[in-house]
Amino acid sequence: WLRSRSWAGADPRRLGYFLGALAYNWEYLHAGNFLSRTSFLECPISEFLIDKGYGKTEAEQWHKEMHDSFEVATRRHSASNFMDWLSGEVYKEAKLFENNEPKLQ
Repeated sequence: WLRSRSWAGADPRRLGYFLGALAYNWEYLHAGNFLSRTSFLECPISEFLIDKGYGKTEAEQWHKEMHDSFEVATRRHSASNFMDWLSGEVYKEAKLFENNEPKLQ
């Protein structure tokens, strides 16, 4: 799934929807990457948040802490908050699909 980049939407270089961001983040948390810090700037979710208008928000801060904090407890707490937030955004986006069936970006 990650190699096929089917999570990306119309532009295979970018995340297109919150469901893709949630799935990508879940894989990051569960594939052994979480305990070894990785670059916030190289994560496709960073660009996705900016594209969706969530740069410099609490959600972006949680995401940044997941990558940059040296404290594992902080990374875990931020990951939990971020996943909860992403889940809520997936629900909101799904409601838009029900009403408008938006086209891929």
